[in-house]
Amino acid sequence: MSVPESVEAYAQESGRVGRDGRPAWAVICTAPHDDTDLRLFLLERERPDEAWLKRHLAELEAAERDAVYRLAISESERPQATLLLSQLVERGFAVAGAREPSLEAVTLRRAMTEADAQEILQDILRRRAAKLRRF
Repeated sequence: MSVPESVEAYAQESGRVGRDGRPAWAVICTAPHDDTDLRLFLLERERPDEAWLKRHLAELEAAERDAVYRLAISESERPQATLLLSQLVERGFAVAGAREPSLEAVTLRRAMTEADAQEILQDILRRRAAKLRRF
């Protein structure tokens, strides 16, 4: 009934059909150019805001080990908050914490340097560029 927040959310929602074991259909109604426009729209919603990322990475650099880092986020910020926090968890800087409609949190496990923050930022931006190239 509405446009999902991301390509991943779209795949998740469409995959729910028929999980109860009964026959089911997933129907997508489109108009000419909708497919391209919709995919580009979804990619744009995932676009990381470099200034937003830099601000939060600077806060993380200053945070102490074992501190809980909370991001109060709007719905439009959720994709980039998820990107940032998943990078922290993947790289061993943090352990995932609370996830609520307007809050994401992690517990920091090791200190982050400016070089670490820059590497995370560049990786997130590279992933974005790769998604656009695939599109």
